[in-house]
Amino acid sequence: MWMGHGLIQPSQQKEEMEDIGNQYLDELLQISFFQDVEYFDDTGLFCGFKMHDLVHDLALLVARPDCNSLNFDCKNISTKVRHVSMPEADWPKEEEEKVSRFFGKLNNNIRTISFPDIVDGPRSESFVGSFILRFKYIRVLDLQKSSFEALPNSICNLKLLRYLNIKRLPNSICKLHHLQTLVLEGCVSLEALPRHIETMMSLRFLSVKTQQIALPPHAQGEREVKVGRRCFNSLRLLGLVECDSLESLVEGMGTFTALRTLIIMDCPCLSSLPKNLPALETLVIMGCKSLDLGFGNRNGEKEDDIRGFGRLRILVLSELPKLEILPKWLIQGPTSNTLLSLFIDSCDNFRALWEEEEEEEFLSLSSSVFPEGIDHLIALRQLKIEYCPKLSILAEKMGNLSALTHLTIEGCPELANRCKRGTGEYWNKIAHVPDLYIIDYSDSDEDNGPFLSKQLVERVKRWRNRAFSNSTNRIV
Repeated sequence: MWMGHGLIQPSQQKEEMEDIGNQYLDELLQISFFQDVEYFDDTGLFCGFKMHDLVHDLALLVARPDCNSLNFDCKNISTKVRHVSMPEADWPKEEEEKVSRFFGKLNNNIRTISFPDIVDGPRSESFVGSFILRFKYIRVLDLQKSSFEALPNSICNLKLLRYLNIKRLPNSICKLHHLQTLVLEGCVSLEALPRHIETMMSLRFLSVKTQQIALPPHAQGEREVKVGRRCFNSLRLLGLVECDSLESLVEGMGTFTALRTLIIMDCPCLSSLPKNLPALETLVIMGCKSLDLGFGNRNGEKEDDIRGFGRLRILVLSELPKLEILPKWLIQGPTSNTLLSLFIDSCDNFRALWEEEEEEEFLSLSSSVFPEGIDHLIALRQLKIEYCPKLSILAEKMGNLSALTHLTIEGCPELANRCKRGTGEYWNKIAHVPDLYIIDYSDSDEDNGPFLSKQLVERVKRWRNRAFSNSTNRIV
């Protein structure tokens, strides 16, 4: 939303607006303007924050009359209002008359309209059509609680629109050349994205729930994007949520070249990821039961040849039944020099970080090409493994991870027993880690296991619900 209003301007050519926004947030947190920061576990993935009541009241006082919280019964509305929030419980039943009368009181130069708490929002396309004709300069529009079937094609007339949160969309949305943020998670019946959405040159944040089988949309049935075709090359964050039919993210020249954060949740048919995401820094994958992170030697390529995640810093893997060991591209590729945090959670078949036979083959490679053994993860600072019941062994070179400062093992009963302080057979491999948490529930009550599983599920659900819903959120 800050970007949508032009509040973030790079001072240098290569500065990313997302990085500048994160710096702003850090500074505001340091001076206690914001507080109670929430992260997803310790990953650094930012979920939200709170503002103290006194600071909130002061912010409202300073922001008025430009920013105001209104309802449909307001009579005296300042002509200086530019940003409107409508925190009202119910959309009025007499929509045509009451809503039109209310918007008639607003200045035509409105820049923001948001309905954050409305249970059932706009129902009439004609209302939206008249709204678009009146507020041509709007930059931020939140219609996620709307119940009409589709936006009118006239949405393309909002040339300055940069942030849009809706449930349905027409093909004409691709004409919004300044649009930076598009949130489509509420589109439960969205069969496919507009055919040319990947060419939107300013789009940086896309969160979507779709029934199509491939992204980009034009690539249905294609393995690779044709050379010369640039797709989503401005996108910085892509969120795919409950895309039940999605099978692949098609790759090729100029596709996802600037993507820094990829979050995939509950996509049961997704079987593979692109092998070349050169700018990717954060990868979160949850609930993808068909996903093969080893890439399966597709197109005759060996997994050893995959070198596409050279900037990856944070990797979160959760609820992936096909994950048995860490993929070779993570162990042998350039990611080994950049990965800072690795989180493995609720992977029922995960049995080893690194197998001995894999290590023998690995050590046969030239030491000038790769470091020896599992200690190649030279940058890894944080390793967290939770609820992987089949995991019982640690890699032989685990003790050589000199940068590791935080290790958590929870819900892995056999491994936890082997890592017991002072007595476990693996204790010497992990004793050097400053922040060490080995949690063994083997001696707990029988009901404790299911209770902990429920806690985990609720924790993930809370993060999923908040990760994309708050417009002030950031993903580092």
